[in-house]
Amino acid sequence: AVQRVDGVADLELEKLGYLTLVCARRWKAVRTGIEPLRELAVAGEQRSARECQYAVAGELTEQARAYAKQKGVKLVEGAELARLLRG
Repeated sequence: AVQRVDGVADLELEKLGYLTLVCARRWKAVRTGIEPLRELAVAGEQRSARECQYAVAGELTEQARAYAKQKGVKLVEGAELARLLRG
């Protein structure tokens, strides 16, 4: 099931009882820092999400990339993002 949500995440995906939060709101930002990833990770913890995903077409700072890895936030970028956008 896919549901649009208000707040930090844009979508909630639920499959087999597992929740995934997806944030794609700022995917076209030229450069993304740590704050949107931090907000998504906190929302994921509050909702007991199994996974958090952040779509990004621009650059991520090294600190943001390290934070995503540390917190288990999956980055959807590059070829994977292009494939998803093409359908």
